[in-house]
Amino acid sequence: MRNTLKRLSVAGVAAVAICAATVTDASAASGNGACSVTGAKGGMTFTNWSSSYVDISANISDTYADGHNVGIRFRSMDNDWVTDWPWHYNNSGAGSTISFKTYASTPAGQLDYIGGQVAVFDSTGHILRSCTFWA
Repeated sequence: MRNTLKRLSVAGVAAVAICAATVTDASAASGNGACSVTGAKGGMTFTNWSSSYVDISANISDTYADGHNVGIRFRSMDNDWVTDWPWHYNNSGAGSTISFKTYASTPAGQLDYIGGQVAVFDSTGHILRSCTFWA
């Protein structure tokens, strides 16, 4: 009986240690994603990702000489609620790429799922084509 209790205690401690290690690893996660539509392609790399903070490296390219502007924005999702963050535009014309670094932070821990959206805009700022990716 004593040996059984000792084994159960050791197994319980091991299970707690595994869970604690999993949480620690998730608090410093990383990932990336990209997508393209006719006229634009873009992507993001995510580092230091936790439920409330992430560092972002991004790029957006205009791939078609159609006179339209292109953009990319960060998106986050928590409990099926999608938050769209501000757009970063590339207004430099066909063949151009812009790259930038930024971060997202929220005190509410709403960065459970993260990704981005790439879009082509008409002259009034309405989205003509877009794609979304998730890390």
